[in-house]
Amino acid sequence: MLAMVPLVIASSLLHGKGILYSIGATAAKVMISAPLIQSAFGMVKLSHVFNGVCWFFSTLAIIYLVSPWLMAHLIRIRHLKAALFGVPVFMCVWYVFLSGVDAKVSFFDDLAYGSPYMRVWFVIYGMLLARVIYAWREKHDVPLWVRSSELPVAALCIAWFVGRNSFSQIFSSLFLTRLVDIVLCAALLFVLSFEKGTVSRLLEKPKMMALGHLAMYIYLIHYPLRMYWEPVVLKRLLAGQTWISQDILGLLSVAIIVTATMLLSVAWNRKATKSH
Repeated sequence: MLAMVPLVIASSLLHGKGILYSIGATAAKVMISAPLIQSAFGMVKLSHVFNGVCWFFSTLAIIYLVSPWLMAHLIRIRHLKAALFGVPVFMCVWYVFLSGVDAKVSFFDDLAYGSPYMRVWFVIYGMLLARVIYAWREKHDVPLWVRSSELPVAALCIAWFVGRNSFSQIFSSLFLTRLVDIVLCAALLFVLSFEKGTVSRLLEKPKMMALGHLAMYIYLIHYPLRMYWEPVVLKRLLAGQTWISQDILGLLSVAIIVTATMLLSVAWNRKATKSH
């Protein structure tokens, strides 16, 4: 969050705001964002104050605060199969309702996508799925079809990740898109939870585990780099340059950001490891 403060102040200045106003407004936003409750407001100007990383952590923080209460109530559910089919339907209906609020009440514009009020249902579904997995592992041996389905399910998830936005634009169905999200995610979590298939063995390799350990640093670092790169390098240093095509510039930008992200992530991880 602090890494984005200079960019927020600079953006305010570039939009004609005074220096005192820019610093004061940014300080106020920091106070709102610091306790990790920014996503509760349901307003883009507040819930996306600095970057998507802060907003996501804010959403998680609020959900984690209510998770013990949720778990205490979910334990009482006996009909797990009905709940597994019912929660996704409720999630989609809830999404449509919040979208309607966003569209009609100008004050709210982020209830349906970025807020904990929508995303908490994914956590609830995960809790239900965990109960099913635990019960399955207690009563059954791992069937052969679970082991052999890891690779196809993982491949489907990757294919969906690549083509999801195109699918949404073609069919214009947020309900269907979110339903596919839920089904594929649930299937992947289920088959991987038994740790017996090809994908599980691949993820257990030392290099993959090391990459997984770096994931937190990669997630934190990549966004500020990308956000600074566009206004500082592309729009200031390279503005109006005709000696390089936009396609090459795009590929070069991705290569530089990815390389810088990995180098900084490795350095941060080494420093954290030494300190411990």
